Amino acid sequence: MLLAVLIATTATARAEDPNRWQGWVTPTDGQSNAVDVSMVTASPNTCGKKPWLSLQPRYRNRYQEHVAGHLKIDTQGIDGPQSITTEFDLQPGETKIVTAAAFCHDPRKSLAFVIADLHFPERDAEQARIAAAKAAAEKAAAEKAAADKAAKEKAAAEEATAETARREKAKQEAERLAKEGEAKRQSAAHELKAGQQDVEAAKSEEAEAARFREKRQAEAELVAQKQKAPVDELVADHFRRGEVVLGVPVGFQSTKYGSGDEGRFSYGLHGELRLYSWLSKLSGPGEPLSGSGLELTIGGGIATTLDLGTKTSSSKSNLAGGHFHARYWRGAVGIGLFGDWNHYSHSPGMGAATETFDLFALGPELVFGLVASRSVAIEAALRGGAVASGNGLTLDTQNDVFVAAQIVAELNKLYGGAIATRYATSGGIDSSWNALAVFGVRLAF
Repeated sequence: MLLAVLIATTATARAEDPNRWQGWVTPTDGQSNAVDVSMVTASPNTCGKKPWLSLQPRYRNRYQEHVAGHLKIDTQGIDGPQSITTEFDLQPGETKIVTAAAFCHDPRKSLAFVIADLHFPERDAEQARIAAAKAAAEKAAAEKAAADKAAKEKAAAEEATAETARREKAKQEAERLAKEGEAKRQSAAHELKAGQQDVEAAKSEEAEAARFREKRQAEAELVAQKQKAPVDELVADHFRRGEVVLGVPVGFQSTKYGSGDEGRFSYGLHGELRLYSWLSKLSGPGEPLSGSGLELTIGGGIATTLDLGTKTSSSKSNLAGGHFHARYWRGAVGIGLFGDWNHYSHSPGMGAATETFDLFALGPELVFGLVASRSVAIEAALRGGAVASGNGLTLDTQNDVFVAAQIVAELNKLYGGAIATRYATSGGIDSSWNALAVFGVRLAF
């Protein structure tokens, strides 16, 4: 009798009701939601104990591709509530019952389904093939860059050796000319002693010899300096491999908590490590150094707020956070991915308990600048992305979004810049923004 009631209930179940296990339901799968799930009873009933029934998951694939994944089933088993995870593998348009995934369930209780790890095996295989081909191409480019660098260093060494030989030859020529002039001067002096009539001629010849020596010496030094210039230029032509930055950010911090708005002067300490891997050189002779390469940046810092008004408030915020950037540069343009984390510790004052909040942001960025040289670097960046405040990353142009703009200028060991950021969330912090100037020192290598 109970089995007949269950079968009748199955026939009238609504697909849109996820708590009715007898009809088709469509759990969210993170893609196009084209995998339907329902339960069918197993025969015979292997659960034994009544009223529990033995159920088997049934799948229907409405994708036009081969799909696979896992189905999590929240059920009321013989021993109480439990979660069961089963695998499925479906061809395009296939409907299949997985008998090996049978389980016991109390039909008086509801079921809940969640699809996880949905993927397309053929599509994944194609992406893996493309990634392997790209990695091979990048490896070949790196090997070519290394060979070009070795050839350039060899040419520079040969040029330096040739330059040393030319300078030595020029020195010997100058000494020979100097000796010839000295011999002429001595000969003129001897003739001067031999006869007074030759005194003026000897002096004129000696003066001419001195002028000749000075002229030839100046010419030899000028030739040596001109031939040395390419060697110096090669020595100065070095890419920046990385840098360490330590700076002090100061500016304004505004945060809208649930208990009210707080706007304060902000100051703190910031540190950053940047690493570069250059694949090829793009600039020519006499042009600013530029190239094609990769950048990885990791940074973090702490800050606190200070009320500078005439009527100060007892509330206060302390901030800590970190960020990373992964970029690809080609000349003066870079694209990449960023991640940003901010931890807020807010004390409302008046004996109230301290509140803590964490905000996370992830998204793309676009960068412009000159960053290849060790001595001078200028860059400007725009970033925007999704925000998470405890319930996963979301992107809502009104409630959950992060945007930032930054400009940086570096000269030798000096570092300076400005940054403005804004969080808008639907979590414990309604919004937060700041505008800061950063001054500090850098060590490039």
